[in-house]
This record gives sequence, structure tokens and C-alpha cells, in this order.
Amino acid sequence: MHPVRERFIRGKLMPHYLECLSNYTKINVKESDLLSPSISDGILKRLHQLRTQEQYHEITPVDSFELQRILESVFNQGEELIIWIKDADICGMLKIPDFQSINTGFDLCVDDNGILSIFDAGLTREVTIDYCPEDDNGQTREGWIAYVTVYSE
Repeated sequence: MHPVRERFIRGKLMPHYLECLSNYTKINVKESDLLSPSISDGILKRLHQLRTQEQYHEITPVDSFELQRILESVFNQGEELIIWIKDADICGMLKIPDFQSINTGFDLCVDDNGILSIFDAGLTREVTIDYCPEDDNGQTREGWIAYVTVYSE
């Protein structure tokens, strides 16, 4: 993509992108907190290898308390984590101090993409939360269900 076009698109996406990240965390996220798109792209390429390994555990459904328990079981206290949401390739990923910075009671209506990935800085473990207002048959349901997949080496 042409650099001028990329800057334009990034500028248009950034306010909502920061709102989404601030919703998922207990941090008021600013643009200066984000990793550069080129670093984020490199991380995504390395993550692809983790995701293609068939060693994962799916937990469904979960609520905010179960999500907190999952994060505590997958990640260590004080372990730096990285967050990916849609448009991270353009806007950049977010590093956070540890799983305690995650807002497990996030507002499900802020980000209509419905996918949040949290992984350790070494890219050996990932928790992907896929929440959507539809069941497997495409029917709208009342309330939301989070489907969590934990990948590990």
C-alpha cells in the first residue's frame, strides 16, 4: 500500500481502534503506546506458526470470571503480553504489563469484529477470544458467548 494512503487509512481507523483497545484493557490507550505496524506485521508472521500447530484447547462458553481464570492459568503474573485486534496490521499491536491489565468485563458492543487475541511476548502461548452474537447456525441469540481457544507449544 502506498505510504500516503496507509497514513490516511490509519488516521481514519485510529480513534475507534484506540477505543477498542482501551475497552479491552484497564489502560487509557494512546497511539504512542502501540507497536509500529512493521513490528506488528513481523509478530503476526511468527504467530502464524503457533496457530498452525494443532496443540490447542478450546473452552466454550465463558464469562468474565472464567476468562480471568483462563488468563491466570495461561500467563504468569508480571509477564508482558501483546494484544491483537482487527486492524493491528495498520494501526499496531499493544503491549501490556501482564494479564491483570486485561478488562475481562469488556463491553462487547464496542468492537463489532468479535475477536481478541492475547499472547506472551515470546509468542509461545495465546488466548484467542472469539465472541459473537450468533450461534453456529447464524441465528442471533440473546446475550453473548465467548469462545476461547488456548494455543501453546
